[in-house]
Amino acid sequence: MLRNTALSVALICAGPALAEAPNVMTDIPPVHSIVSAIMEGVGTPDIIVDRQTSVHNMQLKPSQMRGLQETDLLIWVGPTLSPWMEKPVASAVGEGKSMVLADVEGVIRLEGHDHDHDHGEEDHAEDEHADHEGHDDHADHEGHDDHKDDAASYDPHLWLSPDNAIVWVQAITGKLIEIDPENAETYAANALEFASGLALMSLAHATELNDYPHFTYIVGHDALGYLEAFYDRRSIAQIVPTDGSAASVARVQMLQGLIAERKISCVLQDYETPDKIVAQLVAGEDIPVRRIDPLGQSLEFGPDLYMAVMTDLHQAMLDCAQATPAAAHDDDHKEEDHDHDDHDDHDH
Repeated sequence: MLRNTALSVALICAGPALAEAPNVMTDIPPVHSIVSAIMEGVGTPDIIVDRQTSVHNMQLKPSQMRGLQETDLLIWVGPTLSPWMEKPVASAVGEGKSMVLADVEGVIRLEGHDHDHDHGEEDHAEDEHADHEGHDDHADHEGHDDHKDDAASYDPHLWLSPDNAIVWVQAITGKLIEIDPENAETYAANALEFASGLALMSLAHATELNDYPHFTYIVGHDALGYLEAFYDRRSIAQIVPTDGSAASVARVQMLQGLIAERKISCVLQDYETPDKIVAQLVAGEDIPVRRIDPLGQSLEFGPDLYMAVMTDLHQAMLDCAQATPAAAHDDDHKEEDHDHDDHDDHDH
């Protein structure tokens, strides 16, 4: 599940940290948090996407453009997440000073998913959910070399994979040591501490969630694919279409039908999903709505934010699982028993 978290001993150089901190810029809060954790005791990176801006559509301020021109290293997810950054980065950031995390060797890149149920067919939802059981297709997307010419085909929410975060920690540490070798020992020690802590936390989260194998939920928009792959889960539908357009009347009606007919445990609502639509969906239904923040824009920025984001998402899914009606668990167990009986009959 998790990759080897050991950082190469070759990255650690002896000697005290004497050099001035490099000027590092990051794009989103989770990336800023990871870099902040690695740089702790040396310096603090800047961030572009703050609490008030959208990661999908914003315009850089003149001060941010100057920051790009002056930065020693820009660390960002890449243009698939933030297409508006591509031209400013190309024009302002010096050669070799832009680190695109989506292109780091060893990163898992999953295909973009579209839970488009506007046709109103519940069987389609069930079939799609079944297709994701076990996530066998995800194994085909470890690494990324086959997708460099088709960047738009992958899910850009890469930071929600603990595996990716650990790969990034190693790559970022190597890059920081390359531009600031005098602080190498601090970077490497911080990186090892962060990666080890994330590995232990993620395994504990997965183990806890394994106690609840059967629960169904709806998400605001399809942003949790990497975390769901890690937990071997999948939502049955999303409220906002993948293209970001407003949910149509037909889509809302379809989702209301799903909620009424399926044993939905909860709705996981991100901050980009309109409250009005969610209220319509759960009106008259005893279904909890859990607010989630995959970008961490509501949290305190800094080295602890990434762990806080992942912990809150885990707790949201755990709350959802624990809210699952007992009847749903009973039905699932009956189906398992029925399958087992059929298998026994076949053997005889």
